[in-house]
Amino acid sequence: MATRVGDVVQRDPVTIEASGSIQSAAQLMTTENISSVMVMQEGRLVGLVTDSDLRRRCIATGLSVEQPVRDIM
Repeated sequence: MATRVGDVVQRDPVTIEASGSIQSAAQLMTTENISSVMVMQEGRLVGLVTDSDLRRRCIATGLSVEQPVRDIM
């Protein structure tokens, strides 16, 4: 429990603007080989999108991948 976060985290956070498309978020997650992306608005963290969110809130419901990522965060 004495380990510092900086000793464990080895990369900068990957972010996307809340207005970015769901498809852009999925492509970014694929390119960066990550399972979640932080959603930003006006320089502030407003949410998180995970692989599970993509599956449950977009693919399974038939939501267009052109919708803004904020719709599934």
